[in-house]
Parts: sequence; structure tokens; C-alpha cells
Amino acid sequence: MTTRRTFTKLLAAIPVAGLLSTGAMAQNLRDITFVQPSPSAINSFPVFVAIGEGFFADEGLNVTV
Repeated sequence: MTTRRTFTKLLAAIPVAGLLSTGAMAQNLRDITFVQPSPSAINSFPVFVAIGEGFFADEGLNVTV
């Protein structure tokens, strides 16, 4: 019974530890300018999707097209 209670408390603490660590990992974004030779929407779409989904921000980049 004690083991089950301890295990449950440990599992409950994992999300809290994750929330606390994200504040400690906050960083300044590095400015990057992305230039491509063709202004075609087909070539630009993946970059704008990645910006919109926040993939670059997750990596610490502020991308300008």
C-alpha cells in the first residue's frame, strides 16, 4: 500500500517538475533572416508553417522571411 501511494505521488510530481523547468530554460530568441531565391508560395509554405507552429521558437530562433 505504501509503495502504491509513493508511486502515485511520484507520477503526480512529474508534470509539475516539467512546468518548473521550462521557466529555467527560457532563453532570448536569436534573430535569423531566411532568404530564398524564388518567391514561390510552394517553396515558402513549409517555412511559414514552421513559424506558425512555433518550431523555430522552440529552438530559440526568431525567423524573418
